[in-house]
Amino acid sequence: MSDELDEVVDNIKQPSTWLRIIFIIGFCFALYVVGVVILFLTAAQVLFNLFSGSDNRNLRLLGLSLAEYVNQILRYITFNTDVRPFPFSPFPQMNEDSGSN
Repeated sequence: MSDELDEVVDNIKQPSTWLRIIFIIGFCFALYVVGVVILFLTAAQVLFNLFSGSDNRNLRLLGLSLAEYVNQILRYITFNTDVRPFPFSPFPQMNEDSGSN
């Protein structure tokens, strides 16, 4: 029992653990902001579709990039990767071939 407790104490004392917790909190806030941006992007796409009969290609690609960014954040905060998303890595750049229509 004492060895297990010592291991827990050692884990708590590691700065990398606390740094990751801070990054997780920051990326959770980023998820909130990206969610709001996606909401506005969706509304803009609906308006484009209503008035022009088709979507806006640039907004569609931005949505695809934001979806990949959300995926990167979720993979990081769920400990599925140690690679930190943007701004610590390049922002995902998507093109027409990246997504499926």
